[in-house]
Amino acid sequence: MGNKLILLLTSVLMPYILCCQEKKLVESQVFYDKTNQLPVFRISKQGEKIEVDYYTALDTINSISINVGFIGGVERLHKYCDSLYYANFSEENYNEVNVRVPYSILLDNELRVREVHILQRLPLYKYDEKYDYDSLIKKILLSTDGQWFKKDKENNWYLYVGLFHLK
Repeated sequence: MGNKLILLLTSVLMPYILCCQEKKLVESQVFYDKTNQLPVFRISKQGEKIEVDYYTALDTINSISINVGFIGGVERLHKYCDSLYYANFSEENYNEVNVRVPYSILLDNELRVREVHILQRLPLYKYDEKYDYDSLIKKILLSTDGQWFKKDKENNWYLYVGLFHLK
């Protein structure tokens, strides 16, 4: 009788305990630079509001917007990056890596590219042993200067985060 009572209470109370836990209201994640493992930015979500803190060498930029886009859309950005990526390789030295590399671009009020970071990712895949892909990615993304537009007019700093596909 005692075992049945314990089993009954456990089977009734366990779902209640698991499903009725208090939910977290604030979600936050810090993204790190691949090269030096320093924090680049932190994204926090509190209810419907998303806040971004960007870390520079000397300061933290709190008022930063993610409401920025590439002129022509994401597909045009990918085609632009692919065209410059393939221009650096010939058929003889091409090596397929098939990796998506996360990156961040910091833009100022005039939409000039100020910083490009290759973000740390898991699993840590060593795709750049033979060729310095990170430098190539940064060079390509820095060349997008002047090809961005604001989706809002309120901020002085803008952040774009994307994936660069190494093929």
